[in-house]
Amino acid sequence: MKKTVLFSTALAFTTSSALAEQIITPYTQHQWTAAPSDHFSGDARFTRLPEIPNSPDGSAIVEFQAGTITDWHSHILFGQE
Repeated sequence: MKKTVLFSTALAFTTSSALAEQIITPYTQHQWTAAPSDHFSGDARFTRLPEIPNSPDGSAIVEFQAGTITDWHSHILFGQE
C-alpha cells in the first residue's frame, strides 16, 4: 500500500510539472496553410504545432476533404520513408 501511494505521489508531481509547461492554443487561433496539391488527391490544409525545444521532431494537424488521399507522410527517424 505504501509503495502504491509513494508511486502515485511521485507520478502526480512529475505530471504536474509537465502540464505546467504545456501551451494550449484554441483551434480557432491556428494559422492554416493549403497543403501542396502535388501530394494530395483533393483539398487539404495544415497547421504546424509549436516546436519542442531540443527535439528534431515536428508536428502538424492536417485536415483532408472527404475522399482525399495523400502520399506525403514519412517517419524518417524510424526508418519509414
